[in-house]
Amino acid sequence: MTDSQALNWFKIELLLTRSCLTLRKIFKDRWFLFTGQQWQNTTTDGQAFITGIGQKIYKNCGNIQKITLTTGDTNQWDLTTLVLVLRETKPIRPLNKMKKQKIAKENIDLLRLTNIRNNNAHHASKCISDAEFEIIWSQLTPILISFGDDADEIEALKLNTNDTKQKESINNESTDEAKRLKDLGNEAFKQKRFDEALKWFPQALVLAGLNDFDRSILYSNRAATYLEKPEPTEFNSSNDSRYLALQDAEHARDLRPTWPKAHYRVGQAYMALGEFEKAVHSYNKALTLDPTNIEMRNTRDFALKRKHYYGRQEHLDIRSIPRTTREQLTELSKTTGKDAVFTGHQYRDGDDNIKQNYELAAKFYAKAIALGNAAGMYNLAILHQRGLGIKKDIRMAIQLLEQAASQSPIMSDKFPVPNVGVAEAEHSLGLHYETGVGVEMNYHKASQWYQRASDHGSSTAANNLGLMYGDGRGVSKDLIKSEQLLRLSAVHLQDAERWCQRASDNNNMVAKTLLKQYQDAAEKEREHFNYNERIKRKVLADEPHAAKAYSVVNDFTKVIQSLKPVPQPMGAKRREFSYAILNQYSLKGSIFAQRLLEAQTYFVRAMLILAKDDIADNERDVHFVKELSASIRIEHIVIQLPEDLHKEAKLAVDRVLIRCNSKQSELDENARVCYGYLHMNSLESTIAFLTVCIQKYPKSHFFLELRGSLYGFLGKFDQGLTDVNAALQLVLNDVMLLYDRAAMLRLVKHVDLNETIAAYKRFFEYSPIDHCKVPEAYYAVASCYFVDNALENNFQLSEEYYDKGIEAEKNNYHVSYHMNRITN
Repeated sequence: MTDSQALNWFKIELLLTRSCLTLRKIFKDRWFLFTGQQWQNTTTDGQAFITGIGQKIYKNCGNIQKITLTTGDTNQWDLTTLVLVLRETKPIRPLNKMKKQKIAKENIDLLRLTNIRNNNAHHASKCISDAEFEIIWSQLTPILISFGDDADEIEALKLNTNDTKQKESINNESTDEAKRLKDLGNEAFKQKRFDEALKWFPQALVLAGLNDFDRSILYSNRAATYLEKPEPTEFNSSNDSRYLALQDAEHARDLRPTWPKAHYRVGQAYMALGEFEKAVHSYNKALTLDPTNIEMRNTRDFALKRKHYYGRQEHLDIRSIPRTTREQLTELSKTTGKDAVFTGHQYRDGDDNIKQNYELAAKFYAKAIALGNAAGMYNLAILHQRGLGIKKDIRMAIQLLEQAASQSPIMSDKFPVPNVGVAEAEHSLGLHYETGVGVEMNYHKASQWYQRASDHGSSTAANNLGLMYGDGRGVSKDLIKSEQLLRLSAVHLQDAERWCQRASDNNNMVAKTLLKQYQDAAEKEREHFNYNERIKRKVLADEPHAAKAYSVVNDFTKVIQSLKPVPQPMGAKRREFSYAILNQYSLKGSIFAQRLLEAQTYFVRAMLILAKDDIADNERDVHFVKELSASIRIEHIVIQLPEDLHKEAKLAVDRVLIRCNSKQSELDENARVCYGYLHMNSLESTIAFLTVCIQKYPKSHFFLELRGSLYGFLGKFDQGLTDVNAALQLVLNDVMLLYDRAAMLRLVKHVDLNETIAAYKRFFEYSPIDHCKVPEAYYAVASCYFVDNALENNFQLSEEYYDKGIEAEKNNYHVSYHMNRITN
C-alpha cells in the first residue's frame, strides 16, 4: 500500500461525488418533462413527489432518504438517492420518441455509474494502482460529460487535490468577525453549553465574503455541536439534530473535499443515525487523507464492529443475549475445533482486551478448518466474501461454503446437536444461486440449498424457500407449502418481538427502536395467515349461496397457483420434451405440439452445430446463432441447455456480436435475440440491453416481448404491459402476446376486472384450443369473477369458467403430455 494508491481511490470517490451536481439538474429537467412543473427545491415539491409519481420510491426508502425526499431540496440528495429517483421515476404523460431514447441512454449510463460506484465503495484495500486508476477514470469521464459536466474541470480535478486556494481571504472584516463568533461558539461547546454554541456558529455562517476554508470549519463545528444534543432514539424529522449534523458535515466536506476532518464528521453523523456502513465509508475516506491518525482509525474500527454486529443481527438472537464470553468459551471448547472458532470470533469482532484483527481471525478459522470444523469453513468464507483480513475472493468463498455444507448436520450420532456452520453455509449457497453472485444464477439450485438448510434448522432459509414457492421460482408454485414454510420462519419474528419487548422494558435504547418494527412484522405474519379464513367467513355470511363456490375453491387453489407469469431463468427446472411424443401429438393434429416440434428441430440443429469441431469457429458461431434464435422465437420452452454448454453458447453469441460491431444486420439481430434469452437471469442489465435493441430494431416484437416479461418478473407490471401493448402493435393478435397482456392486466392493480376478462376472451378467440395457456386462462377468468362482487351471479360465472378450465385440461396437449411423462 502506498499513499499515491490510496489517493487514487479517493480521487475516484471525488469524481463520483461530483456527479451529483449534474444528476440534480437531470432530475429537475425530467420532473418538468414528466409533470410540466418546475422543481423549486421546496417542501411543496417534496410532498408532490412522495405523494405522486415518487410514492412507490418513498415507501421503499430508509429513514434518511425519506427525510431528504420530503424536504424537496435536491442539494441534500446524495448519489444513492439521486440514482434511485432517476431510475425509478416514470412519466405521467406521453413522451416523444427522441425524449424516450435520451432517457433510456441516461439510464444505461446511470447503471454503469452505479457499478463503478459499488466496485469502488467495496474495494477490499481502498488502494488503486495508477494503471487501474486510469482505466476507471476513463470509464467515468465520458459518463459525466454525457450528463453535462465540463471536461476541463474533470481533468483539473484529476491533477489537483490541494485546497490552498480556498484559504485566500475574500473579506478581511467578515473573516475577523467570523473568527470572533467561532471562538465564542468553541468556548460554549467546551463548557457544554450547546444551545449557546448553536447561537454563535449560525451568526458566523451568514456573514458574506468568507472563504471556503473558514466556512467549512464553521459547518464542521456546528455539526459537532448538533451531535452532542440528546435526541430520542427514533429518527423521523428533518429537525432532528443528528440529521442537521449530517447536513452540516456534508456542507463542510463539499466545501473542502480533501479535508480529512470533514469526512470524519460525516462518519460521526452517520454513526449517530445508525447508518454504520455509510459511516465506515466516510471514515475510510478520512483515513485515506490522513492515514496516521490513530483516533480516526480507532473510530473506523469501532464502526466496522458495529456494522458487522448488526449485519449479522446477533443483537436479535435470543440465544446469544444473556451468555457471557466465559459461558460461550466453555460451551465451544467442548468439541475439537470450537475453541479456535471462538478465538477467531474474538479477533473478528474485538473483545475485552482483544483488539479487532481480521487477519488473525482468518488464521484461527483456518486452524479450525484443519480440524474439520464447519463453523470455521463458514466464517472464513464470509471473510473472503467481504475481503476482511484476507484477499476478497468469491470463488474461494463458494468453495469453503460447499465444504462446510458437505459436513454432517449434527455433531455425532451420540450427541445429535446441530453442527454449527452447516445450515448457515447451505443458506448462504442458496443466496448465491438465487442472486447470481459468484455463480450462475439458478433458482432450482437455490431452492435445493434452501430446502437443505431449512431441514437443518435455518429459519431464514425456510422464509426464502417459502417466498420461492409463493412465486414459483425454481420450484412448482405451491401456496400451501409456501404458507407452511413462512409459518415456520415466522416463529423467529415473534421471538425477536418478545426479546425486544423485554429489552425495551429494561431501557435498552436499541431495542426500543426495533420493537415497533418487529411488532409490525409479526402482526403482518399473523394477518397473512388469518386473512383468507376471515374473508371466507364474511362472504358466506353475506352470500350463503356461495358455499358451493367455496367447495370447489380447495380443488381450484392449486391450479391457479401458476397464474402469475414468472419467467423461469436459465437453470430453473424445466420439463423435457420427447421427440417421439411430440411427433405423436403432432400427427393427431395438435397445433401446439407442431409448434414445439418445429422449435425443437431448430434447437437440436443448434446443439449439433455447437458440438462440431470440424468447421471454423466463425462459421460455426454464425450457424449456431441462426438456428438457436429461430428456436427461441418459435417456442423457447423446448430449449434444454446443459450447464456445460451454457457458457459455450454465451461465448459463441458474444463472438458474433463482436464481429457484427453493432451494425444493423439479420445476423446482429439474431445474436441479440440469443443474448437476451441466455442472459435472462441478469434482470436489470438485460433490460438495459433490450432497451438498446428496441431502439436499434424497432420493428422486432421479440425484444419488446422479452423486456415486458422481465419487467413482469420484477413486479413492474405497468411497464411490462406497456411493452406487450407495443409488441401487439407490431404483430396483431399474436396468441402469446394476447395471453401476456391479459395476465399483466390482471396483475396491475388499477385496471378494471372487466377489461382483464375482455383481454382473456380475446385470447380465447385467437388461440388454438390445445394451446398450453388455455386452461390457465380459464382459471384466471374464474378467479376474476370470484372476486367481482359487483356482479350478482359472480360465483356462478366463476364455477362456469372453472369447469371450462378442467375440460380444457382434458383436451390440452401440454397437460396431457406432462401426465404422459409422469406415468411412463
